[in-house]
Amino acid sequence: MTKLPVISSPTYTETLPSGLVVRFRPFLVKEHKVLLTLRDAELSELSETIRELVQVCVQSDSIDVSKLAHFDVAYLFLKIRAKSIGENVSIRVKCDCGNSIDTEYSIEDLKIRKTDAHSKVIMLDAASGVGMKYPSLDSAIALIDDEELDIVPDCIEYIVSGEDIIYAEDIDREELLEWLDSLSFSQFALIESFFKTSPTIVQEIDTDCDKCGNHIHTEITSLYNFFF
Repeated sequence: MTKLPVISSPTYTETLPSGLVVRFRPFLVKEHKVLLTLRDAELSELSETIRELVQVCVQSDSIDVSKLAHFDVAYLFLKIRAKSIGENVSIRVKCDCGNSIDTEYSIEDLKIRKTDAHSKVIMLDAASGVGMKYPSLDSAIALIDDEELDIVPDCIEYIVSGEDIIYAEDIDREELLEWLDSLSFSQFALIESFFKTSPTIVQEIDTDCDKCGNHIHTEITSLYNFFF
């Protein structure tokens, strides 16, 4: 058997929206072939495939992609794609006049939208509160298909009770659900605000309609749109 040369891949360093610094390599040809099959995948398969592809490209041994926040995974996926295939992504946007315009955007222009009031610790009264963690990629993608999916229990890291901290992993899920049901609407709304103000990946697209001349400003924020 002929001994073919082993071609090394370049590595890059990127700071994720959460502040985590990650080293990664580009997709290999075999991994890019997997990417081409994603359009026909079920959402559950999409989540698993994205996680696996990103994980094999990560060169930092201490990083478990399954435990990263969904926006970190999406951001890292896009940066890997930029170094592998190119930073420009083709997209079609629609004008109010009904015309569809083919344009493109650069992954290098991605922005992270953060809210100053956002906090992972939410006090529900003077002595009680919750410490939150961000949804995983699996949970975030599942929400695309099922808006009623309740991910709140999965995103509670701990509960503050006076001077005590009770970790969610030590609480029976049914007990945790009952505790959430016992909250007032205003208290639960405080927890919901955690998700509404979480960091968001935003891609702004500006183009002009070649039919009516109208200027079109579009923002992409959906995970599904970023993966395709």
